[in-house]
Amino acid sequence: MKCSRLSPASPDSVNRVTAGLNRLWLLALLLFPFVAGAQRGSAHIEGTLVNLPRVRYVSLRTINGSFVLVKPVEVRDGHYSLRYSLTQPLLVLLTFTGDEPLLRQNGVGDRVYNVPVFLQPGTIEIESRDTLPRTVIRGSRAHTDYLQIRDAGDAYEAALRKVREYSADPARRNDRLVQRRAARLIDSLGLQYRDEVLGRFLQRHIDSPIAPWVLTQFWNSEGDPEKVLGFLLNLPRSVRNRYPLADMEEYARHLARMRIGDELPDFSMRDTAGREVSLSSFRGKWVLLDFWGSWCLPCRLESGNLVKAFSRFKERNFTILSVAIEPQKSYRKYWMEAIRDDSLTWTHVADFKFWDSKVLKRFGVQAIPFNLLIDPQGRVVARYLRGERLFARLDQYLE
Repeated sequence: MKCSRLSPASPDSVNRVTAGLNRLWLLALLLFPFVAGAQRGSAHIEGTLVNLPRVRYVSLRTINGSFVLVKPVEVRDGHYSLRYSLTQPLLVLLTFTGDEPLLRQNGVGDRVYNVPVFLQPGTIEIESRDTLPRTVIRGSRAHTDYLQIRDAGDAYEAALRKVREYSADPARRNDRLVQRRAARLIDSLGLQYRDEVLGRFLQRHIDSPIAPWVLTQFWNSEGDPEKVLGFLLNLPRSVRNRYPLADMEEYARHLARMRIGDELPDFSMRDTAGREVSLSSFRGKWVLLDFWGSWCLPCRLESGNLVKAFSRFKERNFTILSVAIEPQKSYRKYWMEAIRDDSLTWTHVADFKFWDSKVLKRFGVQAIPFNLLIDPQGRVVARYLRGERLFARLDQYLE
């Protein structure tokens, strides 16, 4: 997730950053149906349970499970019915609840079982026979296409699980070489999944009702801006012109002009002590140029990864230059508090002109968090590095 020009910034948002996490998830999940637009209606679920007497209630929840979209309805004679208004396909959880454990694994039972379902307007038939994991969903092309992506990604998910389990073994947890190789493998598998599963799906099924959702996943996986533009331009104009795809298109056009290997133009801003700091003053070092805001929840959530990266790589000719994008000068205190509260111990500068920042416009930054990895010669070698990908790329370049 990112904060863009449409994201609100207020002192209240700064003070309640952590408390706002679930609300932001809900906003992102509920906004998605408006992405692709014109079709309106309801998803009407007609469900059947065969030989599953323990299931008492069925409901719909957001895909992260935190919010109820349709309250639990009671199962009667093995049948249930749910209805949810939506404009476009939406990935949700169909939640089965019982008075007793519904499924036992390794002797442990759970009264709740979730099945991901990609809803779309129309009637959807769902049948669960003998066991909930074998639930069959009919009447939703969106769900059929989603299963195609999920099945194609199973091999990558299995490989990722093996790498993570291997590197997490207590005997290897402190082995730097093992951890470095694991990070690179995880990064490589993620990129393969992006290109071979998401990218291939978009090439073959750009007319799919879930194409906007797949494109969002591709974009969030550090997808090449020129490829993103190509996929966007193949979408129907009525789909492409709606937020947030229109916002993505503008952002991708800006990034496509800033190519890997380009030398970044210099700029200068004042740091926390009021001193002028220029990007060129870091020449000779590897620099992660990080754009963020004290008011931006996704930025604050990413701070933990930056702290770990700085601690791990600062002795390897690496540093971070964080550029805060703040709404006005009165936000200086929130900026300073965020630096202190999140333990961000590297160089910080700020621009209090918000989205009118000249640096943002020069670099084409349309949403934050956003970062660029710059080599000692001042050239861009990678962009938008988050989570495991950040550590993998730093290990790759700084060995």
